Amino acid sequence: RSTGPNRSVETHIYEITPGITDAKHLFGPISVDGTTDITIFGCALSNDGILYLACFNRNSILPIDLNAALETPEGEVVECISEIKGLPSPNDIAIDPEDPSLLYVAGGKFGLVFTNSAFGQVFKVTLNEDRTDASVEVIAKGFDVLAGIEVVGDEIWVAQLFDIFKIKKGDSESSGIVQWKGDDKDGNVWLADNIDLFDDEFILSPAYTTVPKVQVDTVMKRNLIMSGVLLYMQVASAIREKEKLGEALKDPEVALSLSNTYIEEGESPKPIRLVFLSPDGSKTFHFEVDLVETHENNDPWVVTDPRDPEKILGKRLHFNEQVTHAAHLKTGDGQGYIVCVNFEQPRVLLLKDEIFRESIASKQ
Repeated sequence: RSTGPNRSVETHIYEITPGITDAKHLFGPISVDGTTDITIFGCALSNDGILYLACFNRNSILPIDLNAALETPEGEVVECISEIKGLPSPNDIAIDPEDPSLLYVAGGKFGLVFTNSAFGQVFKVTLNEDRTDASVEVIAKGFDVLAGIEVVGDEIWVAQLFDIFKIKKGDSESSGIVQWKGDDKDGNVWLADNIDLFDDEFILSPAYTTVPKVQVDTVMKRNLIMSGVLLYMQVASAIREKEKLGEALKDPEVALSLSNTYIEEGESPKPIRLVFLSPDGSKTFHFEVDLVETHENNDPWVVTDPRDPEKILGKRLHFNEQVTHAAHLKTGDGQGYIVCVNFEQPRVLLLKDEIFRESIASKQ
């Protein structure tokens, strides 16, 4: 969690290059309204070099001029162009490819007591020419927790954790048409997170974990019960981080210590899970990737308490299944990769895209 006297979280931008194991620091920390206390959940980059950041803990979108930021001397603070407010718990952003002044955001709802991501809403953000101001409107509501979002043609695709649905851009009354359900038919449900495009032919989404189907039906699909869970977690985070409760309830972020996972004795490593969907909804492909060599060649790392470095919280695999973002990267030499970002890890995973492309082709 990024507030409170005990911790300070900054946002920095890095560049990764296939074949080079160390990421390159480009710029940061990023600042807005005099603070670098920023936690980013999703982002989108426009063709003209504007990087939009979904600032979860400030309920806003932060535009950054990437070209100007790259000229900033190492270590200096990078200021955002502006702050687009009025977007409760924004999880991800999509830029309309036909009109870059339009953004679509998957988020939650401002409640009477706290900022509540259990009541999912889709927002349309219309930017002015210099990105210093914008209008924000709700175009679809009545959902549960929303994660990823992407625009494909005249449709908006949204991940609702336990399913993925789509709505028409101009249909403000749409309740969403479900295109994928995470039920694995074995009593568990895959939880999908962000959304990207693969070869401009498939919707790509990682499933960062699985939960029992009964938990989805009895908790995650019931807004009021889920709201109670989130409220408890925000209060617990405030107490843990010694925050002022009133300020903490406006901030939808919760302490990572309440959601972190560690190695369980006797349990085998869980796989990376990826979902591929055709835009017309006719084809679905699921992949589970076991990182056998990664686990064999890299020892688990020890996670310590940031307040007490002598206290061990647990051990974590070199790379585990908690992939919340997956993006398709194509390099200038024709190579392609699926980049997997794991919110629990200080590293990213690159998987060669040809393996998935060949497997999909063989199944069609």
